[in-house]
Amino acid sequence: NQFVWVPVNQNQKLMLEVRSNEIIKEIILTQPGGIQVKIEATGKTYNGELPITLNGIYEVEVKTETISKTENKRLSTLYAQDVYVFKETMKALSTNYSTVSELLEAKNVTSLDELLTASGSSSIEMYMVTNLIYIDELEKNYEKIIVESFLDYNKNLESVNKYGGFYIGRFEAGDGTTTSPRTVYTSDSNKLVVQKGAYCYNYISCDDAKILSSGMYSKNEAVISQLITSSGWDRTLNWIIETGEKSEEEIMIDSGNWGNYRNSTENATTNSGPTNMNYTTGRSEYWKTNNIYDLAGNMWEWSQEIVLGTESVVRGGNFNNVKDNGQVSCRSTNRIDDPYDLYGDTFRVEIYIK
Repeated sequence: NQFVWVPVNQNQKLMLEVRSNEIIKEIILTQPGGIQVKIEATGKTYNGELPITLNGIYEVEVKTETISKTENKRLSTLYAQDVYVFKETMKALSTNYSTVSELLEAKNVTSLDELLTASGSSSIEMYMVTNLIYIDELEKNYEKIIVESFLDYNKNLESVNKYGGFYIGRFEAGDGTTTSPRTVYTSDSNKLVVQKGAYCYNYISCDDAKILSSGMYSKNEAVISQLITSSGWDRTLNWIIETGEKSEEEIMIDSGNWGNYRNSTENATTNSGPTNMNYTTGRSEYWKTNNIYDLAGNMWEWSQEIVLGTESVVRGGNFNNVKDNGQVSCRSTNRIDDPYDLYGDTFRVEIYIK
C-alpha cells in the first residue's frame, strides 16, 4: 500500500517585522475574502505575530507619509476551514433578503412558524441553507450553521501537531478481492488496498467506507487509518498550490487539464470522458499531481464531513462532470447510507502516526 506525506503548518502565525526610514502611519492586513484589520503602530518599527484563521492569501500594506508598500503571503493550516469563503459562495448563490419580515412578505406567509412548517425546516438557519436564502440580519446565525456543517472527525489533531503532517492515499481505494470492475453494491467485506492497478472500491456507502478505512491498520501499533476528512482534503489541495504544481485556478475553478472529466483538456483527455470511468487505480499519469492520483474527477470520494446529520460530503467531482463544475475543490453531498450514486462513490484513506 502506498501513501504520500502531506506537511501541515499547524497553528501557523503571520509574523510581521516592519522597518521604515519614516514614521509608520498605518498597517492594514487584508485577510482572505477581503476582511481588513488595521494594526496600530508607532514610530519606525513594528514587530508582531497574528494567528491564522483562514487558509489563503494574506495581504499586508504598510503606509508612511510618502510610501505605500504591499506584500502577499499564502498561509494555510489543516484545521482552519475556509468558512468565510464558503459562506460568501453560498451567499452569491442565494436569494438575498434584508430582514425576516421581508422574506415572509415575499413568501406570502404571516409568520416564521408557518414558513418553517410549510418547508419542513427545523429552524430559520436550516431553511436558509437548504433553500439558498440569505437574510442580512441573521448573518451571525447563518455563519454558525455553516461552521457546524463543516464539523469533521479530527481526533488526530495531536498527531498532526507532533509530527507536522499526515499521510494521504496515493490512490483511490482499491478492492483487493475482486477480479473485475465493481458494478453492484457490496458491504465492507472485501479487502481494501491502496495500490496501483486495483479495481476501484466503488459502490460503497460512506458508513462502510469508514469501517474499511479505520480497519485497514487496526492492528498496527505505529499508525491510525481512517476515511479522509474534508479538512485533510483541503490541506492537501493547499499543499499542491504551495508546491507550485497546480495554480489556484486549476484547484478552485477548472481542474480539466489534470483530471478525468466529461470535457478534460490537454493531455488529461487520454482515456477521459463520460463513458470512461477509471475502473483501475492510477491508470493515467496525466491524472496525477504531487504523486497523488485521481483527486480531480474520475469518481466522487466520500469524506467525514457531515451536512444536516444525514448526508456526507463527497469531494473532487467525477468523470461525468464538466471540468469547471466538478473541480477538485468542490463539494457535493450524498446520503451517508446510500452507495448508489452515479456508478457508486469511492473513497480515500488517510493515516496518522500514533
